[in-house]
Amino acid sequence: MKIAGFEEQIRSLGAVSGDVLYMRASLSKIGLPRPEIETVFLQAVRNVLGSSGTIIVPAFVKQYPRWKRNIPVSDKDTPSNAGALAQLILSLPGAIRSEHPTHSFAGYGPRAREILEGHIGDRACFEPMRSIAEMNALMLLVGCVEESPGFSTVHLAQFDLGLSQQHYLKYVSHVRVRDKSGGESFFHPIESPGCSKQFGRFYEVYSEQTAGLIGKASSMSVRAKSALNIEKSVLERNPRFTICDNGKCLSCSLRGYNKSSIPKYFLSRIQRIFE
Repeated sequence: MKIAGFEEQIRSLGAVSGDVLYMRASLSKIGLPRPEIETVFLQAVRNVLGSSGTIIVPAFVKQYPRWKRNIPVSDKDTPSNAGALAQLILSLPGAIRSEHPTHSFAGYGPRAREILEGHIGDRACFEPMRSIAEMNALMLLVGCVEESPGFSTVHLAQFDLGLSQQHYLKYVSHVRVRDKSGGESFFHPIESPGCSKQFGRFYEVYSEQTAGLIGKASSMSVRAKSALNIEKSVLERNPRFTICDNGKCLSCSLRGYNKSSIPKYFLSRIQRIFE
């Protein structure tokens, strides 16, 4: 497929000139050779958005268990473990990256700085999604609708409702950071966003989502403002809505609003030791 074909698909999912586009993608699902991901797919995205459009993507970094002390410093040059899309965006001239030590975001375009500025360690991990929702940006999943389900506004909704602060895995991992004077310390976020395997349950709740293909990749889009409002409403009524059905999931088991699962999880671990 040529660039024009990709442009048509991207527009069919709701993107327009001047849009703010928040995107997560499994680029291998698109069906293009690796060099053409940038020259065809990403160029098509940029063509649709135009010079006044902005792209935002997650650019998170690896976290380490707290008992590991000899770990690399996390800074603006740390490679992202959020997939190849983050590195592609960061390679564009003028791209920027937020300063959150564990959950940075990358952005390209005239509104990127407005969205990402101030996203530092004492803010919510997904704080940029607040600006994205206020701007009613288009959120787009490419090739990860089922494999890595859900839109990132769910994490912000959990934070705003005080849920992700009750995810006890926040006490387990950290990164090493360096301050402006050169001193080093260890950092852990104020929350643990955690498991997202059941975020796809929101697909049936959204009112205006659009599904389609980009290349060979199953894709889905929704506007961020309405999505966040719906997610907050659902989670306020049922905080356990996103708990996955895997009893072995440490993230879902160790939550302050899912305390009944904590003894069950550790009992199952003990039983496996003696099996």
